Amino acid sequence: MYEWKKKDYFNDELIKQSEEVQRSFLADTYTQLRMIINSNKVNAGNKLKAIELVLKNQGRLKDVQEVTQTTEDKTLKDLLDELNSL
Repeated sequence: MYEWKKKDYFNDELIKQSEEVQRSFLADTYTQLRMIINSNKVNAGNKLKAIELVLKNQGRLKDVQEVTQTTEDKTLKDLLDELNSL
């Protein structure tokens, strides 16, 4: 009865329409973020969150994760012995 919902063309169109609706809200979203950032009544934490959202959306702020890697100094003989033991 609802087989048409499983068709690729239906799902592709559904995604296309959803993206269009989301784009239509973008101008309103930026206007609200601008009002938050410029308001004297909004606390600094909320302003920073609004600024973070704008910067992330523009690709100018990315989450950073620090990775620490340790290495061992081994001689060629040590490496060959280790390989042979495998």
